[in-house]
Amino acid sequence: MVHYTTSAGSEWKGEVSVTPQPPEERSEPDPYAPPISGRYILPPGDSSGDHMAPTEQYSPGAIRPPASPLGDYPAPPNLPRRYGFAWAPFWGGIIVALLIVVVILELMRNGIVTLPSQANGKTPAATSTTGITGTSTVGRGATATTTSGAPTSMLFFGSYDSYLYAVDATTGTLRWKFKTGASIYASPVVDQNVVYFGSFDDHFYAVDALTGRVRWTFATHDQIWSAPAIANGIVIFGSNDHNVYALQESSGTLLWQFQAGDHVSAPATINNGRVYIGAQDNTVYCLNLADGTEVWHFTANNHIDSQPDVVGNVVYVGSYDGNEYAVDATSGALIWSFTTGGGVESYAPVAQGVVYVGSNDGFLYALNAQTGALLWKRAMNGRLHVPTIVGNVLYVGIGDPFVPGTKAFYALQVSDGSTIWAYQNGVSFAAQPIIANGIVYAGCDNGNLYALSQRSGSLLWMYATNGFVPAVAYNP
Repeated sequence: MVHYTTSAGSEWKGEVSVTPQPPEERSEPDPYAPPISGRYILPPGDSSGDHMAPTEQYSPGAIRPPASPLGDYPAPPNLPRRYGFAWAPFWGGIIVALLIVVVILELMRNGIVTLPSQANGKTPAATSTTGITGTSTVGRGATATTTSGAPTSMLFFGSYDSYLYAVDATTGTLRWKFKTGASIYASPVVDQNVVYFGSFDDHFYAVDALTGRVRWTFATHDQIWSAPAIANGIVIFGSNDHNVYALQESSGTLLWQFQAGDHVSAPATINNGRVYIGAQDNTVYCLNLADGTEVWHFTANNHIDSQPDVVGNVVYVGSYDGNEYAVDATSGALIWSFTTGGGVESYAPVAQGVVYVGSNDGFLYALNAQTGALLWKRAMNGRLHVPTIVGNVLYVGIGDPFVPGTKAFYALQVSDGSTIWAYQNGVSFAAQPIIANGIVYAGCDNGNLYALSQRSGSLLWMYATNGFVPAVAYNP
């Protein structure tokens, strides 16, 4: 029985007799076929630095729904048909098929169903473990977009566009990307093929390095600016909720937490069973890795947002009060301090008995690690970010997008600070650089990750995101 109302408002009820009709021939293209998605790649060898290289897969535009198959026909004894069959069963079948696809995709997203090629990335069904003030969720979380292919050396970096990206370290080809609920500032850390990182969405994530599938998440009560440190199966990081967290690496279970007096946005350093971490209550804390109990603390005159460097029995750490401090690692007693003309917020590496300190006064300082005496300094005319030392070369990004001054990336001689090469494109390189296989990887405030030749500084390739790229990690 069919009940049909015409455009004129009359009604018709009755049995419908369907007689098969031969399909009509159609030569015109299907108007409802979706457009082809696209991507752009920087051509090999292009080193101009003036090109963007978005590799985002662009979603097809919304497809116009077809008009009603019945149109404005009067009530007929036989329903209108195209291609030799009734339209009502056809569209019903399409709707059922789409619903099945949606259900399967949702099951795959939650790790309940996987394709054979994804078997190694399968995660268990979600379980929750509630800690003292945080919640760890295993097996579910934000979603990952993957590109198939054999595993290679990969780079991992977060962006203010809320994604964590995984790209091929040689070519810059996207392997996968993982979306969180807000910007990612802190550097990710890779251990045993798992990427660990925090987000401004108040969550800390463990994501499979090969597939981008979430292993577990842990909820804090504020943004996470602090990069994690890992040792003995324990992940340490700070949060703006004033806490230092210690999680079990395999499950995200809370082991202990320590409450500081203000935001904990500095990365931690783990050395010899101790955790060294600064906070915005002007204090650097030394905690036991096993249980989080305080061993000692040292108080400066302003925020401590820089990561401590521990060499031998000395902790080197900078403060916004303009000083670089050397503190006894056992007792927390001050050994020496050196005053610069601006805040010291970046990690100061120690190499061959020299501490290299970047200050917001625009100078790079080289200090004697034992005495704090000045060996040399160089005006860089811009804000210095976290440096990396490889051999006799110091690699560092310069500049602040909101402050006038130099904006560039430098390779410098550690002996005197003289320039080996510089890459200048008018933007600030804020991420600590990663050097591997003759390539320097550096994130930038224009949303690009740059791959530069370690020998010459020439551009090899770049990958474009939609937000500031503040940190990079490498997995060979």
